[in-house]
Amino acid sequence: MKLHDLAIDEAAPLVLESFAAITRMATATSWPVIEYSSLSADKPGNIRRIAHHLGFRTPPGSVRRIAAETSVARHREIMERVRAGKVANLIERQNSKRILREDAETLINDRHIQSGKTGRWRQELAPHEQARANREFSAYLDPPTGASG
Repeated sequence: MKLHDLAIDEAAPLVLESFAAITRMATATSWPVIEYSSLSADKPGNIRRIAHHLGFRTPPGSVRRIAAETSVARHREIMERVRAGKVANLIERQNSKRILREDAETLINDRHIQSGKTGRWRQELAPHEQARANREFSAYLDPPTGASG
């Protein structure tokens, strides 16, 4: 499995738990859920919308700083430092496949950035894993590109 550091038997319950937590949070707080593709397409606009939702002013300098600190380039820089063991507070966790290294401050791990493409699991999971993902996560999945409905 190229996509994740966990086998699907380990990952599926964690993913379902995360989806349930996000759903509870969005319901309780009226928090807007922003699709990754939308966030990527208009990051400064979405930063302003999130700040407005939270009741914060967003001076242009703040929006630029937040965009820079949350950029792919910044995350890649942190990820490479984690991979090299050059962060102040490194956490190491052993799973069934490897030791996962993570920065305790940012929670960015040594494989934080892979492709950034949504839906790539459809090509990378084995057929039986794809079937399981489709079955277990159907309520949360967009249909594959080109699918009707």
